[in-house]
Amino acid sequence: KLADGLRAEKSQSYSASVNYDNATEKYIVGFTLEGFNTRLNDAFVLEESGNDEFGLIYEKRNSSGSVVKGITLEIRGNYRRKIQLEAGYTLQSSNFVSPVSYSGSLDSRKNYLRTPDSYGYYTLTINTGKVISASLSGIYTGTMEILHAAGAPENPLTDKILTTPSFFENNLKVSFLTKIRSFNSGIETSAGIKNLFNEYQNDFDTGKNRDSNYIYGPAFPRMFYLSIKLKSIN
Repeated sequence: KLADGLRAEKSQSYSASVNYDNATEKYIVGFTLEGFNTRLNDAFVLEESGNDEFGLIYEKRNSSGSVVKGITLEIRGNYRRKIQLEAGYTLQSSNFVSPVSYSGSLDSRKNYLRTPDSYGYYTLTINTGKVISASLSGIYTGTMEILHAAGAPENPLTDKILTTPSFFENNLKVSFLTKIRSFNSGIETSAGIKNLFNEYQNDFDTGKNRDSNYIYGPAFPRMFYLSIKLKSIN
């Protein structure tokens, strides 16, 4: 339910960045370094406020505010338009000004849940010509704290705050283009693997009393796919 007199969230954000690129006839390389700071006033929080015949009641309330701040480094490079790399990495902290109660059986805490202090990405693309191309990409998610509510048979008897492992999800894709010049088009056939090393949560809750919010990490386990696409060409 909504608390009486609930106020809208408002934020003030500040950021500063430095950008550098060096281009030559054969290649271009560069980076961007950015710092950011966001203050969220009257930030919303969900806290327990009793129970009824259906279970616990959570109330959306205004907190004393929160601050998210950190730095991001991005790098990029391209060699003869055949090999291209983009990557980024962020370090940040996300905290409430005053402690927040995530569970009536646990101590209040200032840090955000489900919010890693570090995360990043990369994309490597290789074009051997206009026929074959390949890409390797990845997303890194650092460790984060998450609430695991009691209830399922294999759960603890009380709520707990757990630290998740970090995940590094990698994806591979290879494409082949067959040109149909009479129609000024082509058929692109692609094959790939999502989540190449099967970085995936392995401790889901089960049963009717499971904690349905106890889900973290990549959305899918290892997955193979094949696609065919009709596209125009010059």
